[in-house]
Amino acid sequence: FVKLAAMRVHVVKINGDRVVTIDAEPSQTVHEAMQQVHLHLDRSAIVKCDLLLGTAVLCGDTKLGDAGLCDDSLLTAVTWPAKLIATTSADGSAKLWDATSGESLQTLRGHGDYVRSASFSPDGTQVVTASDDRTAIVWDTASGRGARMLQGHGDCLRSVAFAPDGLHVLTASLDRTARLWHVASGSCVRTFIGHGSFVRSAAFSPDGSKIVTASRDRSAKIWDVASGECIRTLSSHGKSIHSAAFSPDGLLVIMAIDDGSAKVLDIASGQCMQTLKGHEDAVCSAAFSPDGSYITTASDDCTAKVWDAALGWCLQTLRGHSDHLRSAAFSPDSTQIITTSRDGTAKIWDRACGTCVQTLLGHDGSVLSAAFSPSCAA
Repeated sequence: FVKLAAMRVHVVKINGDRVVTIDAEPSQTVHEAMQQVHLHLDRSAIVKCDLLLGTAVLCGDTKLGDAGLCDDSLLTAVTWPAKLIATTSADGSAKLWDATSGESLQTLRGHGDYVRSASFSPDGTQVVTASDDRTAIVWDTASGRGARMLQGHGDCLRSVAFAPDGLHVLTASLDRTARLWHVASGSCVRTFIGHGSFVRSAAFSPDGSKIVTASRDRSAKIWDVASGECIRTLSSHGKSIHSAAFSPDGLLVIMAIDDGSAKVLDIASGQCMQTLKGHEDAVCSAAFSPDGSYITTASDDCTAKVWDAALGWCLQTLRGHSDHLRSAAFSPDSTQIITTSRDGTAKIWDRACGTCVQTLLGHDGSVLSAAFSPSCAA
């Protein structure tokens, strides 16, 4: 047996900038070399990486010697931000997942109770979580470390959302209020007061100038962010509202209703434009697709549905969870939906054909919400 000599391998970025020079054995695999390279890549985001020899992409299980590398070989590292999913759970944690492989990348621990909701910053470098412990925490996605805790609510938080500007966060609480926070300072800059019962969700309009809140008091309210004034109250006509969200053009709001329906309302007039019926139990979540063509609803009847947003027709019923669903959300390109359930799983579905393409396993309790990282970070 003759041991092959160690070799120096130079790694550069696609623009020619040096990344690192590693000392490697010909018997090492490309995957092992990649682990060394990852230590020297940009740590401000979770990135995926391929190594190229010339124009050929090297397979991870290939040995460096078999790939044709020798002393002073030059490899090119091609990187791109990973497409992420955040999930939250009754086990008191949140997790970050690789949306393509389903691999668990980070477990975010720091809350003292159920983690109810998560939202990514527009650039995908941060994620904020909201908990029954009355706090929200802003986390660094690359390191998994908590960067800022937002405290001030008088009761459990139910939802959280990053503002389109990436500088502010919106929270909804059982203390009957929603609050706007400045991320960098952690200070509350505005409190939205007016609901007569629990505020279950709060969401920004696409341009960030308005928010919509949903309450157990059977109303949703539209607020002006700059002034904090309520500019319209939308009625569910007698039923509790679990969530409310804007359409991509900011002209409509969809509400998830306790009676098993979802209602689409015109913000300007307050009129109900469409009622989506088909679930056999309460609808806990409803959202438009980013392209505005579809709506997804999640229900206590253990199913989610996909609807034609213009016609109100049910296109798909997503079956596979064994317990009540907690949420449903679209991917940035509108081609996938992620659902969460009290069965302890999150599932990724193909929107067009309604098939489950991935099940995320790892939480020790109900999975309460999930969100995809934004398109600019995908």
